[in-house]
Amino acid sequence: MTEIEGIMRSKSESGEWSTPQDLLFDPTDMEFMAYWLYKSYFPYTTDRPGSKMKRLLGDTKGTEFTLLPSNMRVEDTLSMSAVGDLMFAVNIERSKDRLYQAVNKVIFDHDIRFANLESTLTSESISDRSMQHEGDTPHINITQDEYKALVHHKKKSFNLLQLANNHIMDCGEEGARLTLSQLDKDNILGLGVFLEKSEADRPQITEHKGVKIGWVSHTFSLNQQPTPEGKPWMVNVTDFHCVETPNLSQIDQQIKACKKEGADLVFLSLHWGLEHEFFPHPDQQKWAHQFAEWGADLIIGHHPHVIQPIEVYRPTSSPDRTVPILYSLGNLTPGYGAAATVLSLIAEIEIARGSLEGQQVTRLQSIRLTPTAFMAAEEGGEEISVLEKLSKLVEDKELCPDSKNYVEQMAGYADLILGASWR
Repeated sequence: MTEIEGIMRSKSESGEWSTPQDLLFDPTDMEFMAYWLYKSYFPYTTDRPGSKMKRLLGDTKGTEFTLLPSNMRVEDTLSMSAVGDLMFAVNIERSKDRLYQAVNKVIFDHDIRFANLESTLTSESISDRSMQHEGDTPHINITQDEYKALVHHKKKSFNLLQLANNHIMDCGEEGARLTLSQLDKDNILGLGVFLEKSEADRPQITEHKGVKIGWVSHTFSLNQQPTPEGKPWMVNVTDFHCVETPNLSQIDQQIKACKKEGADLVFLSLHWGLEHEFFPHPDQQKWAHQFAEWGADLIIGHHPHVIQPIEVYRPTSSPDRTVPILYSLGNLTPGYGAAATVLSLIAEIEIARGSLEGQQVTRLQSIRLTPTAFMAAEEGGEEISVLEKLSKLVEDKELCPDSKNYVEQMAGYADLILGASWR
């Protein structure tokens, strides 16, 4: 029995881990690693003792939310989709142009198409993505074929990919450079990772139908992989969950810089949250509210490998704004196949320009959430993977008993976070 297995058995038998624990992220701490592994087997569907997150966020269960002030006159709109983690997954290399077929429209029929690309390209051979030793974190790099299947669908693709996540330095600077180079060839903007200091110092702003959007993208950690010597600016890192009181000042400064450069909206995308827990830590709500007060118009979360609730927050500093906080969209493509981890959310967001009390403004108009499942399939004698809307799967009368049970587990998790309106 390994040290990690011994800790897991002891904590499980004592009941100490029957509820979520407050352990800072530290892969060198065997208790933390044992806790992480325990959660991957037994994801938490309740919040931590003394927390009110489950009750507080219960008011925003649902899949459709209207966000616009009732007295705003809309003159023009644009649309956006946002999904969670894209990473290596079973049969991905054989699934190009088939993976997204059933969810093609909800992802790719939008002006802005965002995802977190959790796996970097590498020129090295990919032999094993598992943890080799206790205290290791897995390296989850991808091949060119896997990249093409994850990022593209026929003639369409994502056009914004967050790279600031805990796996961006898995293959060091070489992996980050190779990935950014490929994104540049594909006319996709990589968010939160930079090759030159001048790029890191400049706000990332995109323009869509005349609307300028600033992007502030941060990760909580690099899995203890260093940035290249002399290049601490290469990846935006804010150490959520790693220290008791993370320094949030860089996020504040970058939001302000986007506004100063003329951004109509600022979208904050955060690789944060506690893995395999369906409810965010109370500190995350405190931080998210602060970011909204500082000027963030949308907060997109990913990393926990499971879905988490949405919160609709109205900043006290600007009560005419409504800020959706998507605490975690989950894995769009998961590294492993537990029911909790193959369930994700696709967010569709409408953005409106118009007049409000005599002023020209840009605001978020609405948001719609679609629960989606990553499923095995067979086509032309080939084993592939596909994304299916969960609402379709629960109505499928031809599922075998094992698949039906699998889908029912996912449906239970979706009900927990969204209520029953998705059905």
